[in-house]
Amino acid sequence: MTRPAQVVVHIEALELHGFAVERRHAIADAFSRELTRLLETETAVGIVSQPSVSAPAAIDAAAPPNLVGAAIARAVHTGLRR
Repeated sequence: MTRPAQVVVHIEALELHGFAVERRHAIADAFSRELTRLLETETAVGIVSQPSVSAPAAIDAAAPPNLVGAAIARAVHTGLRR
């Protein structure tokens, strides 16, 4: 029986500037959920030891935390695939 591939991502810090402090946990939770979803749906992910991650073009600080976290996760996911 073949074992499923395992991807381990370690993010030392997620810095958010311009967002309300009380929203940080909700944004981080949404980020984690979306990045996990994106990685689980990949058929093959190249391993990148030094990913290049740039911030999404613009994120409205008033946007719901789930949208903010998901947008950041997509940016990180794109960086992991480079």
